Amino acid sequence: MKNTITQFYGQVLLEPTGEFIAGTHATFHLKYIAGKYGMDDLGGLKILFRFACDQSPLQTTHPKELGYISAWASNGAGLELSYHAREGERPWYKVLRVRIVGKGLKEGDEINLILGDKSKGSPGMRLQTFCEPFFEFRTMVDAFSTNVFIPVPSPKISLISGPPYQWRAYLPTVIHEKEVFSLKFRAEDKWGNPTDKANLKIFFKSTHPIKGLPRSYHIKEGNFGHIIEGLQLGKDLPVFQSFEDQIIYIDLFDSNSNHLARTNPMVFITKNKEYFKHYWGDLHAQSEETIGTNSAEMFFKFARDHAFLDIIGHQGNDFQITKELWRELNELSNNYHEKNKFIPLFGYEYSANTSLGGDHNVYFLKPHQQIHRSSHALISDKDDLESDCLTASELFSTLLSEHPTGQKSMIVIPHVGGRYADITHHFERKIEPSIEIHSAWGTFEWLLHDAFDMGYRVGIVANSDDHKGRPGIGYPGASKFGTQGGLTCFLTSELTRESIFKALSLRKHYATTGERIFLDIRGTLNCPCRYHEQDPLAGLSDASEPKLVKEVMMGDIIEIPENKNITVNLSILIASATPIERIEIFNGKSLLKTIRPYLSASKTEEYLKINTDSTKTNSIFQVHDTDLPENFPRIRIQWQGAEFRARKRNCMWKGTIEFVGNEILSTHPFNFWNQDSPLQIVSKNKISWNTYTAGNIQGFYVDLFQPFKGKLLFTSNQIDFELPLQEISLNDTIFKIEGGIDKKVSLNRYPKINPHCNFKTKIDLPINPKINQDHRIFVKITLENGHQAWSSPIYFIKKS
Repeated sequence: MKNTITQFYGQVLLEPTGEFIAGTHATFHLKYIAGKYGMDDLGGLKILFRFACDQSPLQTTHPKELGYISAWASNGAGLELSYHAREGERPWYKVLRVRIVGKGLKEGDEINLILGDKSKGSPGMRLQTFCEPFFEFRTMVDAFSTNVFIPVPSPKISLISGPPYQWRAYLPTVIHEKEVFSLKFRAEDKWGNPTDKANLKIFFKSTHPIKGLPRSYHIKEGNFGHIIEGLQLGKDLPVFQSFEDQIIYIDLFDSNSNHLARTNPMVFITKNKEYFKHYWGDLHAQSEETIGTNSAEMFFKFARDHAFLDIIGHQGNDFQITKELWRELNELSNNYHEKNKFIPLFGYEYSANTSLGGDHNVYFLKPHQQIHRSSHALISDKDDLESDCLTASELFSTLLSEHPTGQKSMIVIPHVGGRYADITHHFERKIEPSIEIHSAWGTFEWLLHDAFDMGYRVGIVANSDDHKGRPGIGYPGASKFGTQGGLTCFLTSELTRESIFKALSLRKHYATTGERIFLDIRGTLNCPCRYHEQDPLAGLSDASEPKLVKEVMMGDIIEIPENKNITVNLSILIASATPIERIEIFNGKSLLKTIRPYLSASKTEEYLKINTDSTKTNSIFQVHDTDLPENFPRIRIQWQGAEFRARKRNCMWKGTIEFVGNEILSTHPFNFWNQDSPLQIVSKNKISWNTYTAGNIQGFYVDLFQPFKGKLLFTSNQIDFELPLQEISLNDTIFKIEGGIDKKVSLNRYPKINPHCNFKTKIDLPINPKINQDHRIFVKITLENGHQAWSSPIYFIKKS
């Protein structure tokens, strides 16, 4: 008789099977039937789930709560059950352990598990919040009580998207005259999964005449992404008299005139041909071949057809990338490449322990380059073990020896994931032009501060490191990922691999937490100064002749001559689909100025003069207390921070706010990503929450019956305080928390309606850096909905 796994080790059955909507509640009967070996006393099962799986944890102690499990053996044997979030082998970290006690099983005996048992009041188990066509209940059997578990064929279900909950729509960020463009849009379910279950007619309304835009578009079930091509701006455009006139939006409505979505801003450039196009990329995410979800093939299709990205990077952890997988990823990146439409980059994530340098994403211009891993930890084939690089510094020197052209053919970007990049000990100026300060793991401005402290001259990127099969979208769902994944906007004249490498090399890009805003930072010097393409400290040669410039932009490195008074007239242009909460101008780690556009009355343009010396006052828009009652009744409450740089960085925020002597009219939360943990109104004057941050911000706006009367009682696991409402002003009231990384609570006044989705300002900045103390001028934007963005700095340097 054929010795098959199921004959001797048993089989596993599951009821029900089929399709289930991601994020909904369900109950499953998982039955194990012992094979010829039976099962010895203290043997058992392991039911494993992937690391990225964010279904509700399974538990055996609270029969009325989520994820309750019941179990029995058909022969009356006792069963011990335990659930562990990180006990399996990567990527199957999550383990339900079942041990039989008292007597063993013979062939045909059963172990029965009810996962999400509702019989005693539990709502069931909440399924994983993201889609997966082959979600596996991976089962392993210890038949001999040896703690050696043998995998057996395991049941699968299909997790699909739910009904439409919200809509997203996209236009190119910058277009030129007569350019043909497309409108792209999709419906998402409540957990952010693109859904094909919409069946309705969409109506469009544009702020400017658009040739080829239909009045309506009929969406039928079965389609995830929708594209209307062949659009052009109409010939009867209004005269552009201001920056605001150049910003174009398209709004989407249903047949009942309900507003569904507004596109990102599209900025029309009419005269200045030096403006770059803006292309959006997510340079860091993974598929199921490493620690993500769904296949690598599905990864590229999703990025192109669902997320509507221009650029994508599959960056799997190196110690899981076999030679065969490396070849496949390179081939897929080639197959999905389409010049000026969709650009996959070749690369991987070097994943050394932090003490050896930590995580660094490696990108190649050409395919099938030699991969240098940090280890072969999860690779059985050790034939190419000698190609490993134990430390990040060893990796850098090896890559430079193989790629003498440096950033023209290979680029490395430090990353903070489970491990974090230690750039204080492992950094290479020649090939690391930028750092990543935001992903689904959280926000890591401290990494930028490390770079400043070390004197590095880097640009800023953000990516998702998505593990859930949604590159380019990167919603965290209900897992321990801290926030939505980010995006990087590349400023370049065309969409090719070469142009993206050049934009990275020259730091011509800005980072966002996922929102596609328009950001332009450029300036005019009062006299010519020397321009450097690369950091002079990297020892790379510039052009043969020194280049003198008066015009500068984000990412530039400008050498200031001795004994000259230099001023830069800095122009900042911002456009968003969401109102702007604040604009912060930094010189390195020093905040120079905070601009709140809603304090400038009806103006969308301002001219300012500030000082790069942060010790001097740089206040703006002085508002008298008498202005507060009518104009700023809403209160904005925000908390942020992390516990550590490394794993378990998530900072728990469990608390309440009580408005004593007042009543709540409405609340408007931001960055509450987990639908299982919403902001809750407990009573007419009390709010509660139970969430966490990982360096990112989170909070809410509240409207009160009497905006300036009574007091606020803030009670939480992090900090307690009380504050009279009349003491909350337009400036932030900040309560810092000891320990952790930048943990604090801040409060300020906010208008009932903020109309400022775009803003333009010009600033005179005196520039006089000291030797080895660069001026690093960059801008950070916070939107009303909690999204943020960072420009790459302009570096003003003075050489010794």
